[in-house]
Amino acid sequence: MEFFRKLSIGFAAGAVGGLIAEALLLLAVYYGITAKIGVNLPGIDSYSYVWAQLEHEIFWGAIWGLLFGLPIMTDGAWWKRALFIGALPALVMLFYVFPYVSSQGLFGKDYGTWTFVVIFIACWIWGAVAAGWYNKIGG
Repeated sequence: MEFFRKLSIGFAAGAVGGLIAEALLLLAVYYGITAKIGVNLPGIDSYSYVWAQLEHEIFWGAIWGLLFGLPIMTDGAWWKRALFIGALPALVMLFYVFPYVSSQGLFGKDYGTWTFVVIFIACWIWGAVAAGWYNKIGG
């Protein structure tokens, strides 16, 4: 029963992390921060776009958050798990989603040279929020 409790806390923590990380990324795009470093991610053109992006990242954040419930890297500090588990969705984005799903090239290079940095930062923010939430709630 403890295993399922940890999975459910990880699921919730991942959803919270997805909400926070995507909100910060959307704000960075909206205020032109990503454009200033040469990363041209799709802009915020409507409320429905923002809501769709948030729903998408909350869902996938929750799915990836299940990893926090697994008995991996439990002997170290929470921020080590955050860095490790946070890097996993970034690697999937950079090596699978961008080149094969959205046709933006390996590492999302069609969005800009520094896209991989923005993605790693966003995913590490997700990892930090999710791992912090997971530890705070009692995972």
